[in-house]
Amino acid sequence: MKSPGNIKLQVDVCLGRALALAALADVVKSVSDWRTVARHATVGLHSHELDDFAPAFEHEQMDAARKLLG
Repeated sequence: MKSPGNIKLQVDVCLGRALALAALADVVKSVSDWRTVARHATVGLHSHELDDFAPAFEHEQMDAARKLLG
């Protein structure tokens, strides 16, 4: 798994800092409420099913992204 420092380097090099941070903020905002979205009738997951999907949304890289955004 990549360290938080690697995310910062990738952000700065690929898109330019301001654009990359704006995109990252959009992703973090969208993903942070995934459990609520998953339980919504249009998706239809039950609370007991959410743990199976948690690793896709709740992981070290999301923590690093939040830290990077401040």
